[in-house]
Amino acid sequence: MASMLQSTSAAAVLKDVDATNDPRGALRRVRELRVAAEERGETVPELISKLERELTEDCIAESQGR
Repeated sequence: MASMLQSTSAAAVLKDVDATNDPRGALRRVRELRVAAEERGETVPELISKLERELTEDCIAESQGR
């Protein structure tokens, strides 16, 4: 997993997140990818940042019953 962002395309990242049925699980996966990039000293890809924001909003809305 540590090199996932280096060896996969944005489409593969999206497919991986889409395969997760639970928004919280998808958010957890995106956060893992962000942490992995940070640990390698890389700039976090904009795709990961955007997904993290959107999934956080989805989780908040779901927890509030929206």
